[in-house]
Amino acid sequence: MSSERTAEQFSPKHSTQVIPAVSAPPKSNPSQISDLPDEVVLNVFSYLHPIYLVKCTLVCKRWNQITKDPSLWPRLDLGLKNIKFPHIFSVLNLGVKYLRLAQSKIVSAAKSGAAIIDYSAYLSTWRPLRIQYLDLSMSSIPVSCLNELLQHCCTIKKLSLESLEVNEQTFSCLKKAQDLDTLNLCLCQGVSPSGVIHLKALTKLESLNIAWALRDRMGIIALIDSLSHSLKRLNLSGCRDSLLDPDVRNLVKASPDLIELDLSDCSTLQYSCDSLIQLKHLRHLAISRCDNLVFIEKLTCLNLECLDMFTHDLLTEDFLFTSFPKAAINQCRTSTIARPTVGQKKSSIWGMRTRPLVKV
Repeated sequence: MSSERTAEQFSPKHSTQVIPAVSAPPKSNPSQISDLPDEVVLNVFSYLHPIYLVKCTLVCKRWNQITKDPSLWPRLDLGLKNIKFPHIFSVLNLGVKYLRLAQSKIVSAAKSGAAIIDYSAYLSTWRPLRIQYLDLSMSSIPVSCLNELLQHCCTIKKLSLESLEVNEQTFSCLKKAQDLDTLNLCLCQGVSPSGVIHLKALTKLESLNIAWALRDRMGIIALIDSLSHSLKRLNLSGCRDSLLDPDVRNLVKASPDLIELDLSDCSTLQYSCDSLIQLKHLRHLAISRCDNLVFIEKLTCLNLECLDMFTHDLLTEDFLFTSFPKAAINQCRTSTIARPTVGQKKSSIWGMRTRPLVKV
C-alpha cells in the first residue's frame, strides 16, 4: 500500500518539479552598418561620390550628421549650375576648401524691392569657413551678393573673378584675405582707381591678372602704386592708350622680381625696353601688338624662356629666332597668369581637381 502511494507521488501526474525547456542555440546575425561606430561609417563615406553623399543625408539623422564632416567635402565643382545665393553658404559650411563656380548663375534670395537679407544667419556659428580656392569666372552673380560672399572668405588664397562686375566695396572686402596670393580680375567691369588702391593691403600677392579691366590713366597709376614687392606674375595687357613708358619704369621699381609679364595690346609703348631689361628674373614676356615698341634687341641680355610677339609690323619670326635662340617664340596665344583652368583640365582649379555633384 505504501509502495503504491510512493509511486503516485513521483509519477509525472503528481510531480510538482518543473523541468526547464532546452532552448536552441541562438542564430548568429550578421553585423549591420547601423551597428558600426561613427568613425568607421565616416571612413566608408569617404569613398562615395558627392551625389551619393547627398542621398545619404536623407537616410537618418545620424547619417545626416556624419555626412557634414569637413573631411568629406574638400573639393566641389558646381560650375554651370543655377544656384540660390544662400545655398552657397550651406555648401561652405560643409568645410569645402576648393570650390568651382565657373559659369554658374547665382541668384539672390531677396525679391526686388524687399529688405536686405542678413546672410550671416546662414553661416555656421561653431565652425569657420575653410575656403581657400574659389573660382567664379564668367559666372552671373549680383555685385551685392559677391561682396557679401567675399566678406566671409578670410582664409582664401586663390580667387578668380574674371568677367564679373565689381565695385570699390569688392576690393575693400579683399583686404581681409591676408593670405591671398593669386587674383584674377581679367575683363572685370567697374574697376576704379579708388578700388585698386586697396590691393596695397595684399602683401602676399604673387600673381595678378587685371587685363582689359583698366580703362584710364588714373587707374594705371593707382595700380602701380599699390603693387606688392613680392609680385612675381602680372598681366597688364589691353591698356592700349593708358599705359605709357614712365608707367613701365615705375612698374619695374615697384615689382623688381617679376618672372612673367604680359604687356600685350599696349600700343603707346615705345622705349620701355630700357626699363624691362632691369627685370633680371624675367623669364616670360608677352608684348604682342605693341607695334611702336623699339630697340627689341636690347632684350637679348635677359635670360628669357618664352617670348610672345604676335603680329609685330617691323619684326619677323626669323629675326626673333635668331636673336633669342634659347627662348620659345610665340608659343602662348593667351595668358595663363592667375587663371584657374588651363588646357583641357576643365574640372581643375589651379592644379587642384574638383568633384562635380553630377556623376559623369
